[in-house]
Amino acid sequence: VPFNPRTFITGMGSSQILKPMWPLVRSQLAGATCSTLGEVAQAIRTLLLEHHIVAERAGASSVAAALAAPDEGGPIVCVVSGGHLDPHHLKAILDGAVPSYSNT
Repeated sequence: VPFNPRTFITGMGSSQILKPMWPLVRSQLAGATCSTLGEVAQAIRTLLLEHHIVAERAGASSVAAALAAPDEGGPIVCVVSGGHLDPHHLKAILDGAVPSYSNT
């Protein structure tokens, strides 16, 4: 998966995995999914407007993946973290946009 570090999501992602970690990571990849920036922005918006939860950028990625996953009838658990969301990014998200990169 291509990695672009210049997005509004700065708390996750990398262009590589350390060699000693690869065996562990590889065993966990079956069924893994990637979310788009738009899906993460939508997850942040949904969490705030429907559940009154202010999730940070990387903290909403599990919800974005869950919302995009096919319904297989089983329970889905998401870890959501919050507290580090730029107000300008939040405004853009609430306006229905995907925030542009900023290093602030």
